[in-house]
Amino acid sequence: MAALVDHGSFREYGRHAVAAQLGRQDLETLLQRTPADGLVAGLADVNGGDVVSSGEAKAVVLAYDALTLAGTQGYFNHIKLDRMLELAEARG
Repeated sequence: MAALVDHGSFREYGRHAVAAQLGRQDLETLLQRTPADGLVAGLADVNGGDVVSSGEAKAVVLAYDALTLAGTQGYFNHIKLDRMLELAEARG
């Protein structure tokens, strides 16, 4: 991550999301096996910019975790992705 964004600027979105399988598995198991529902997402600064104020060097960061349920893209994963794409569009 350090090679992609400014140090300490990454703010994760939806870190507590898990796979939509509470009817089949308990929450603790889902937290261990499906962290962030397989999609690490957040906002960060790049090139010394300020995500909150300047608007010049903002980034939406997305990284799929292929080890989460063999790369399956789940329900909450898609909700997070949609939200991050909305933020990217809104931030230009």
